[in-house]
Amino acid sequence: MPCVLAIADCISRSNPAVHADLEQCLNEPAAYAARFAERFEERGIDAAACDADTLCWIAMVDELEAVHDLIGVDSSSEPEDFLWAVSRLNGGEKSDLSGLDLSEDGDVFQWCAVCNAYLRQQDMLLCGVDIDSDDLQLILVTTMEYDKISALAEQAGYRIAPAETL
Repeated sequence: MPCVLAIADCISRSNPAVHADLEQCLNEPAAYAARFAERFEERGIDAAACDADTLCWIAMVDELEAVHDLIGVDSSSEPEDFLWAVSRLNGGEKSDLSGLDLSEDGDVFQWCAVCNAYLRQQDMLLCGVDIDSDDLQLILVTTMEYDKISALAEQAGYRIAPAETL
């Protein structure tokens, strides 16, 4: 799944640790699964029984999360917890969302829409990496990066989309 490497390189700005770990996952899935067995167990995934493509897709999410280029957000989060989590993406360098007014009555999908209405003005998007989970796996990318990685994800049989549409 070279698409996974290209996606991860784009999101992480070619972070060498992310790239090396994902290369191991692609080339030696059993060794990677054994090395990170605890991560897979935390997600309720039996890595030994998982097909190689799914293993690499989940590994990409975990590797990006380890370097703060992706953050998992519980679908039942409170607005302030959601904003805090999103502000940690990419070291908080790309955009300040602290001034957004998120309704206490809203949910994470509505808050993602509010964030994206603001971010689109800066050619940015808050996107979700779909791993078939109740939690959102969020990334912050430029609209050009989104065009590239969403097409690559589709080629690989997966989905990256604006977070409010997941």
